[in-house]
Amino acid sequence: MAEFDRNEVSELFIRWRAATDRRDLDEMYEMLAEDAIGGNCKSGTFKGRDAIIQWSQENWPEFLPNRSIWHVIDDSRVVNKWYETLPGEPSAGHDYSYEGISEFIYGGSGKWNFMYGIPDFWGLERALKEWEKDGNMEKYSHLFNKGAPSPKE
Repeated sequence: MAEFDRNEVSELFIRWRAATDRRDLDEMYEMLAEDAIGGNCKSGTFKGRDAIIQWSQENWPEFLPNRSIWHVIDDSRVVNKWYETLPGEPSAGHDYSYEGISEFIYGGSGKWNFMYGIPDFWGLERALKEWEKDGNMEKYSHLFNKGAPSPKE
């Protein structure tokens, strides 16, 4: 793995987090190298920015805005612990949040060469059950339709 200036890696991660917080997929896509590899433990990996874009557009709910809890930078690698919250107002005793970890590897020129997510699928399953029980499935079903429009549209 090539070594890069820590500030360069940190600056890209800060930009990535800001784009994630805004749910600006176009900006996030611009931070991927043409030959980047991306994916998660559920879907496997995809090679090339175009394949990653197609996968993300077909799996909208997997890209709900998440918030960083902590991250570690080691040479060109960033490991980020995050949490996501499904939309809607939970009823008493319910929680629509779950956590995960993502790994990013910097490839130079302000681009990620690799990104891979590992969501807590048990936490997600619990959150989805509570979310559906509270009547949110119908209200937010458009988020789970393949090719759902982005909030910017």
